Amino acid sequence: MTIEHHFIVKYSTENGWEWDTDSEETRFQDGTIWNSDTQEWSIGYAGDGEYVDNDDVIGETLGSAIQLMNGARLYRDWETDRKSTRLNSSHRL
Repeated sequence: MTIEHHFIVKYSTENGWEWDTDSEETRFQDGTIWNSDTQEWSIGYAGDGEYVDNDDVIGETLGSAIQLMNGARLYRDWETDRKSTRLNSSHRL
């Protein structure tokens, strides 16, 4: 059985990377999990604290990845600013 988890992740210069759950609800009204054997979509929460194919863990992993992507973007910007400051200060000497 092949289970696929579908997510909508977007990027903007204002907010960086974001997991767009509102768009998921609109575009995946039958759920975001695709079962290729049954050819059906389903939601991640099965009820009674149970999740389809560890959807809770997969969601946490995606959330961590998005945080990492935003942190990497911020680190890169910080590194660029640091180098720029160093270059500008050396020109003043």
